[in-house]
Parts: sequence; structure tokens; C-alpha cells
Amino acid sequence: MFIMHNTINLKHVWTKNIFTYHIVMEPLKAEELVNRALFGVDDQENRQRFIMHFGEEVRQFEATIASIYIQWREFEQNYSGNLDADIVIVTVFLILARLVHAMKLLMTGHVTLAGVARRMVIEAIALAILFSKHGMPYLNEYKEDKFSVNKAIGKIIKHHKKLNINKKALEKMEAIRDSYNKLSHATITSMIDIIDKDGIYLGPQFNENNLSIFNNEISSCLSLSNFLTDIVSGITSNMREWPCYYRKD
Repeated sequence: MFIMHNTINLKHVWTKNIFTYHIVMEPLKAEELVNRALFGVDDQENRQRFIMHFGEEVRQFEATIASIYIQWREFEQNYSGNLDADIVIVTVFLILARLVHAMKLLMTGHVTLAGVARRMVIEAIALAILFSKHGMPYLNEYKEDKFSVNKAIGKIIKHHKKLNINKKALEKMEAIRDSYNKLSHATITSMIDIIDKDGIYLGPQFNENNLSIFNNEISSCLSLSNFLTDIVSGITSNMREWPCYYRKD
């Protein structure tokens, strides 16, 4: 049984004056600017500044993800070895991996790419739920490349009673996914990590001028990580209903 809470806080607060900036005249040659951005020369400094403000939140995230990883390992050991089960297992792992990637990107100032990674997390959650429910056609459609991943959340909303999931929670999850569309395309919002009132940057920056944005984004990572314990438990419960030949026990 799934227990989905309506307390996921993924609200975005974006500056409306993103184009109010001045060009920073860097005392660097073009080649050096590209090299610094390409090899992440400023990443360590960005992480250190991030930790100064959000160190406790990062530690909470790390502890939660470690706990869920142990939960996933137990799940994997009980069901791996069959193609259908392996797809579910890897999809759940994708959720974990992309959420870790989102936090890593956020810590180095990649706000936009972190949002894109979290969008993938939400879609993977929907996929894992659908695939784990034995008797539904979507896993086979996925294997045959006939299932549109973008429709996964709509499908679990449609079948929320059969899946025993709160419809309002699912609709909120869908709205959150849709909010990240602004980061997946070349919108003004997607420029938030390269432009601010102090300048325009080739590489990502952790800028204290955008603390409210970083605060909202790390809150979304924490909310999703706390949410995953219930998700993995619900998926495990669904798979207990699979025929016994899928299980190792």
C-alpha cells in the first residue's frame, strides 16, 4: 500500500528581472574562460559556499538516500534475475541515481540541470509504480518501445484507485513535473544559473544573490528523498503480488 503525503514542497521562486545584469569584464582570455567552465575549476569553491549555507540539509539528504539505497538493495536481492523484475529494479535505481545527480548539480550551481534531473526522478517514480503492478499492460508496452514515458503520471492518476494512491497527491506530483518543463526548454527561467544581476557567466555559479532559489531547490531534493521510502515500500508491496516465479524466495 502506498502512503503518499501532500507535504512535498517544490515551489519555485524565480527572479522576474533576469535580464537586469551587466557584462562582467573578466581578466581572462577566452580559452581560459572555456577551460575553467569545461573542467569545473570553480566547482569546489561553489560546493564549499553551498555547504556554508546548506550543510545540514546536505547531511540529511545523504543519510536519507543511504537508507533508501539499503532498502533498494534488499529489494534487488529478492527479485533480480527476471527481465520484468529487473526493469522495475533498475527504474527504482534510476530514481535514486538521478536524485543524487540533482543534488550534486545543485551543489555546484547547476540549478537548471538539477531541475531537469528532478523532472526525470518524478517520471521514473510514475514508471516504477506502473511497472510494479502486475497485470497492467505498461511494462510490456515499455519493453516493446510503445509506451510514452511522458504519459506515465497521467496513467497512474487514471488508475489511482487500482494502485491505491491518493489522487490529489498524484495531481500535485504532475503539477511539479510540469513546472520543471520551464527548465527543460530554452526559457527565460532556464537561464537562471548563467545570468544574475551581477553578471553573465559561462560556467555555473553559487551566488548568494540567489539564496532563495537554492533554498527552494534543496527543499525539493529533501522532500523527494523523504518521499522515496514510501515509494520503494509501495513498489515492494506491489511486487509481492507477482507470481512466485518472479521472486527469489
